[in-house]
Parts: sequence; structure tokens; C-alpha cells
Amino acid sequence: MIAPDEPLWFRADKAGLQPGNLATHSERPLNGRLVVYATSRLEVARAFAAQRGGGSVYQIDPIDPTGVFRYDDPDYPPSSGAGCIAFDDASIVRVVEARVDMTRDAAWQLMSRHFLWPDQTRMYDDEGYPTASPQMRAAGIDASALRHLGPYCEPGAVCTAATNLCRCA
Repeated sequence: MIAPDEPLWFRADKAGLQPGNLATHSERPLNGRLVVYATSRLEVARAFAAQRGGGSVYQIDPIDPTGVFRYDDPDYPPSSGAGCIAFDDASIVRVVEARVDMTRDAAWQLMSRHFLWPDQTRMYDDEGYPTASPQMRAAGIDASALRHLGPYCEPGAVCTAATNLCRCA
């Protein structure tokens, strides 16, 4: 049960879950544990659902069987502004959106402002173009070297390009 001062938690998950069902654990363990990722930001949950091909968005309640149930999401730390967290378990409270109608491109655009480099600087500028990684900046390479990737390219492509640029420097 969420305390009165807690935010509402939302989760993108497979379609068809009903209030009272358990939320699906992530296939990606965190600290060796299967967890349920959630966000306090509805638009972030919608983007996650769209990235999965039109899943559903649910409001969830964390289940706290052990007393230790919160973990920061390493991909979206608190400084990212994405409001992401992970719980050991959670139950569905209500269906917020049964089938998210958002393109993957729109989802990437929305999420791009929350992607951070390891030094907590933004991975994308306000127009969606990649920014220079910390390693690029240290090697004197600026973001113009990544401009050919275009706006809102996937983070994996940005990381690969940044790594390759640093190897060549």
C-alpha cells in the first residue's frame, strides 16, 4: 500500500492485466533480483509501452514482503527526471490505458530528455541530437561528430558511435 505522501506509480506491462493481478517482473534483473520497474510519470510509462509495441499502462501498488523493496533504476537515475524506480513486487490497481497509441518515434522523442551519460549530463540536446559523451569531451571531440546520426536516434547507436570516435581519436 502506498503511503499518502507517495506519488502514484505507473507501469507499462503486457495487455490484459486486471486490478488485483501481479505486475510482470522485468526480464532484466537488478542486483540479481527480478523486479517490477515503475515510474511516477504517466507519459514515461506511455512511452515505455509504445516502445514495447503498444502495451498497456497500469497504476500499481508496491507489495512489500521484506521491508526492503525500493531500488533506483540504473538506466533512469533520479537525476534523469524520469521518476523511475523498481520494486520487488507490485499489484495492478487500475488500468490507465488499455492499449497505448503512440509511435515508437514519438516514444523515443519523449524519452530522449531522460537519457543521461554516466557523468549525469544529457545524452540528447533540446532538438533531439546526441551530445558528446564524457569520453568524447575528454578527447576534444564535440557533438558535431555525432550529428550524422540525426535526431532521436536510439541510445545504443549513440553509444556505439561515441565509443568508435574515441577509439579513432
